[in-house]
Amino acid sequence: MKRNRIQISFVLLSVFAIASNAYTQNPLPCGNYRIDTAAENKAMQFRLPNATNRPAVANAVVRVYFHNLANDDGTNSAITPAQLATEFTNLIGSYAADKVCFINAGTDTIKNTFLNTLFNADNDPEGTFFSPYRVPNCINCFYTQKINGNNNACNPPCGIGGIALDSIPGTFFLVSKGNIGKGSTTSHEMGHCLGLLHTFEPSNGIEAINGSNGTTSADMVSDTPADPYVFNGNACFTVSANSCLYTGTCTDPNGASNYSPPYSNLMAYWWNGKDANGFFVNCYPNLAATNGQFARVNSFLASNTGLINSSSSTYITQFGITVSSGYYMNSALYTFNTSGNVVFNGTAKALLGGGKVSLEPGFRASPSAGGQVKITVQPCNY
Repeated sequence: MKRNRIQISFVLLSVFAIASNAYTQNPLPCGNYRIDTAAENKAMQFRLPNATNRPAVANAVVRVYFHNLANDDGTNSAITPAQLATEFTNLIGSYAADKVCFINAGTDTIKNTFLNTLFNADNDPEGTFFSPYRVPNCINCFYTQKINGNNNACNPPCGIGGIALDSIPGTFFLVSKGNIGKGSTTSHEMGHCLGLLHTFEPSNGIEAINGSNGTTSADMVSDTPADPYVFNGNACFTVSANSCLYTGTCTDPNGASNYSPPYSNLMAYWWNGKDANGFFVNCYPNLAATNGQFARVNSFLASNTGLINSSSSTYITQFGITVSSGYYMNSALYTFNTSGNVVFNGTAKALLGGGKVSLEPGFRASPSAGGQVKITVQPCNY
């Protein structure tokens, strides 16, 4: 008997209705994060021998699950489907040069007014309030109306635009509605999850302009220029009228002051300017990471358990399995196959993805209300 093989991309799910409200707000900086020093030390063993040639990692397709926050009654939704599609496209573009790709593992709507509008990151640095909603084996991105927190850039504190909770590296982050579509915030926060620090990270010390301590200070990446943003708030730190250019007199550890900031770097803040009326000006719309930053990303993808578990194996064949509840998130870099009776039913939420998905006879997907089976083809151009 001839066996029919199905190669398909579709979604079987309960439909998520996402409302949209008009909303305008100047974008905000991201919140404080915690650096996982043990993960840093482990990644260093992968990074040091390959600091310049940026080798590709074995697992370079990362699953991302998107959560849209709304109020208890379903109103005041944080992001629209069109915005989410754009954010995902931009995310792929931000890391394409490193051949790190992403799979949209799914989307849900969380009705929770507290998390949507009242959550304060200062009071929950580990993100425990969001933990019940995290999908395993994925990096989780939550879009909210507002992230409250102590942002000294405004008085009273007006909150933050995004934050990587857990630690750096980690597996979930928040983005506030006012930052959607601005400053590549989704890609920036993803960078934190993948191990990237701000170009001006103060906890590692101030970077010298001549780069002599580039691998041990600030973001610990040698090919990102020293960033005077570390002096923000000091008298020596001044900027142009639109905030797009550095005009200050701050000095580095060697006494030099001829800073050439990384204006268009994905992990810098220079994109966020203002016009004469105080409204947002996108100073540098094409933000990008450097070879050194990509080498750092690859070292964490190769060494961090949470990121490895959120990434795809090269090839996968899923043999007989029945999943009726909980999550099943799995994807392949190239081909995902099923073999025998592979059944998803009940309230199970599942993803089967890869560059090609082949479903053999015996595959069945019949989710009930609340269940979801997503089968997606995500060819990554390697």
